[in-house]
Amino acid sequence: PPQGRRRRQRTVFTQTNVQQLDSVFMHNQYPDIELRETLAAQMGVPE
Repeated sequence: PPQGRRRRQRTVFTQTNVQQLDSVFMHNQYPDIELRETLAAQMGVPE
């Protein structure tokens, strides 16, 4: 990356996180920002 900029660290999902995301994406492949932020808050990961 250019000088002074750092890449965001890769998010590591637990098996539970993956199951929750799979469930959501089965119903909606394109979740809006509100749903993504809610999921991120519930899972304790960045949006």
